[in-house]
Amino acid sequence: MDQVRKALVWLKQYHFWVLSALVVLIPLLCWWMAAGKMSKLFTENQSKITSGFQTVQSVQSDQFHPNDQIKARQLEQTNLLSASVAELWQKLYDAQREQVLKWPPVLNAQFRETVQNLEFGQEIPDDAGLREHYQNYIHNHFPKLPAKIGAQAIDESGAGGGAAGFSRRSSFSTEGQIGLDGTLEEDSDYICEWAPEDQAAIRAELEFPQTPSSLRIWCTQENLWVYHTLLDVIKNTNEAAHATRKSNAAVRGVYSLQVGQPAAPFSRTPNRIYKLPTAAVAVDGGVATEAPIDGGTGGEAPVGVEFSSGLAEGGEQTPAQEFASLFSGRYLDENGKPIPAGGGGGEAALDPSMTPDPSAAAAPVDLSIFGKEYKRLPVRMVLEMDQRHLPSLIAECAVRPLQIEVQEVRINPSDTEGGAGIPGMQMSFGEGSGSGTSDIAGLQQFNPHPEIVTVAIQGVIYIFTKPNAELLKAPTDDATLAQTP
Repeated sequence: MDQVRKALVWLKQYHFWVLSALVVLIPLLCWWMAAGKMSKLFTENQSKITSGFQTVQSVQSDQFHPNDQIKARQLEQTNLLSASVAELWQKLYDAQREQVLKWPPVLNAQFRETVQNLEFGQEIPDDAGLREHYQNYIHNHFPKLPAKIGAQAIDESGAGGGAAGFSRRSSFSTEGQIGLDGTLEEDSDYICEWAPEDQAAIRAELEFPQTPSSLRIWCTQENLWVYHTLLDVIKNTNEAAHATRKSNAAVRGVYSLQVGQPAAPFSRTPNRIYKLPTAAVAVDGGVATEAPIDGGTGGEAPVGVEFSSGLAEGGEQTPAQEFASLFSGRYLDENGKPIPAGGGGGEAALDPSMTPDPSAAAAPVDLSIFGKEYKRLPVRMVLEMDQRHLPSLIAECAVRPLQIEVQEVRINPSDTEGGAGIPGMQMSFGEGSGSGTSDIAGLQQFNPHPEIVTVAIQGVIYIFTKPNAELLKAPTDDATLAQTP
């Protein structure tokens, strides 16, 4: 009781200061409690607002809003685009089939009716001797190739097809000069000169020692269609120049026409100029001759590259070996590199990454690996021509029914000593430099025809396959539609 009395006395004495402290502390306590509540409420509202903004931004950035109406309209537009592509695909396919990729009427009706209903690479039945019939046809067809450009054909009766002693020395400067085969020739006899070595190489492609398989027939005929296209380009270029003889022709010499595997090493790649070290000079009979410095001619493989024949020890090819030898490196992928096939022969030696799995050799033949919409077939021409007509020649490549997409044009390239991939080529006016002068035994000579140059043309022919509606079928699932641009 005494303690309470003392506390009351003390409170009465200091009541002013106690009340003053309470007046200060009570508002501070109320402010602190209110501030904490407002801070919590602010944080909650800020989180809701930020989440709302993020939701709006995600909706705005999403180009595809999967609702039924939009999906229906997008599918409709996709179907229209697919139909347009299918129509164009069909036109290109029909144009090639009707104008170029057709079997010649020289073949009998039974053969033509049979193969016209087959797709490229399908088996050609031989119960009626159809493949033997084609063998006889192709054996007699070669003379029509040089005749198309007004060139002299090689003598097929002689050993080596008349290619022996071929020096590839340019002789296009004057009329009646020594020709590519080393003989004196009349300028009026023909319009264009075709190297005997290259003719012999192409002639060898058309010579079957035994009844050819279906794959070999398809591959050979495709080559033949392309050779005719390349020769049409040369023929039409000369006709546009009103050529009547060799000396006034636009294209005066054909050193090399290559299709498929031989042309593939020179396709456009990061290192698109295919260079090889210069070989040592060979001596034959006391006469120095230039050894090949670039393997782009006459069907010869580039140095260090083997085009395997795929022959088994018994001299015959198994189906897998034949497929590899015919098609490995024959076509190009979307990056312009040769596509390996089967056992990886041929161009696989150019790039280790091209070597496929050995088990692929035993797999069934699947030609769709070369392209589902079209196949990219590389081609290469090495010509001696009047460079003033080069635009006309390139235009002819573009307007052919089997269109040639010219990817590279090289004129007198210095890395091949003026030969642009021509073994032993010697320019009569110096290594294709176009300078027009040379110093021989202290005498200065002038080139009378600086317009005559060596031209190497690298291109690709797109051969369309039969249109396939399944490849153009519009997607219907949301995930695929969302990725459709």
